[in-house]
Amino acid sequence: MDTDVRPGRTDPKDELGFYVAGSDRELVRQITELFGKRGYVGVADGYGRMRYLVDGRTGPATAASRVLGTADEAVRRKMEKDERLLPYESAAITAVLDESRIDPALKGYRFVRYMLSLTFRDETLLRPITKTLHPAVAEHFRVKPEHVERDVRYAIRRSGFRPAGVTSGAALCLLHDRTVVLAEAMHKRDLEMRRERTGSGRPENGTEPLAGLRSPGREDAGPTSSSG
Repeated sequence: MDTDVRPGRTDPKDELGFYVAGSDRELVRQITELFGKRGYVGVADGYGRMRYLVDGRTGPATAASRVLGTADEAVRRKMEKDERLLPYESAAITAVLDESRIDPALKGYRFVRYMLSLTFRDETLLRPITKTLHPAVAEHFRVKPEHVERDVRYAIRRSGFRPAGVTSGAALCLLHDRTVVLAEAMHKRDLEMRRERTGSGRPENGTEPLAGLRSPGREDAGPTSSSG
C-alpha cells in the first residue's frame, strides 16, 4: 500500500511518501519500484540523518555515478535549506533558550548557544557530542573540553529540563529540534506576511524575521557567573 501526503505544497521534494510493506516479498517489490524511479532509496535513521541505498545491479560504474549524483543533490538541498532558514537562526535560538529557562548568566548558556548555532548548520555534529561539539566549543572559547561539558551539564540541570531528568546530551538534541522547528515557523509566517503585503500593494521589507516572533537577543551578553 502506497500513501502520499501532500500538505498543500506544490514542490515535489517537499512531499512525504509512506510505503507500507506487509511481507518480505512486498518490501522487495516496493524497493525495486523505488530503484526503478531514481536508482536509490533514502532512509532516515533514528537521528533524522539520511542514509541512501543505491542500486548496484547494473554495474559499479552506474552505481558510482548514482552515488555522486545523490551526494550532489543532498548537498544542494541542504544549502537551499540553510539559505532559507539562516536569517532566523539567532532569533530562534534565543527564543528556545528563553523557553527552556537556561540562565544567561552562566557560562554554559554561551556554550549551549554556540552549540545550537553549529548544529543549526550541521546536525551531524549532534553525535557524538563529546567528540564533536565539546572540542569545537572549547577551541572557540579557548577552554578545555571538560570545562565545556561541566558548564553545559550545570546549565541544563539549572534549567527547565531539571524536573524531567533529561541528560545534557538529550537536552541539546531537543533544543536543536525545537530551534529548527521554530525557524521553519518563522520562515513560513514571514512568507505569509509578505504574500499579504504584496496582495494589498504594500512594499516588502526584505528577509528579516518577523518582529512578533523574536525574543530579545542575548547572544552578545557575556557570562557573569559560572558553575565553578
